[in-house]
Amino acid sequence: MSMGRKDQPKCSDRRLLYVDEIAHISHLTDYITIQTQLFSASGLLRSACQRLLARSVFEVGKRHRYPSSPPQQ
Repeated sequence: MSMGRKDQPKCSDRRLLYVDEIAHISHLTDYITIQTQLFSASGLLRSACQRLLARSVFEVGKRHRYPSSPPQQ
């Protein structure tokens, strides 16, 4: 059997392949965008939690060193 034109993909088959590839790339791009946004949001959340913890430790330490009312005897 010789390799004729019948064995080569038709133009419409190639177009479908390209459309499928473009859809796949688009899906991957969306996934990467979402992952990047989640990573950014988790960084902001981590930073906010660290600031809140530092402020809480500072406030507790300040209250411990300088109580608002004199110690009762």
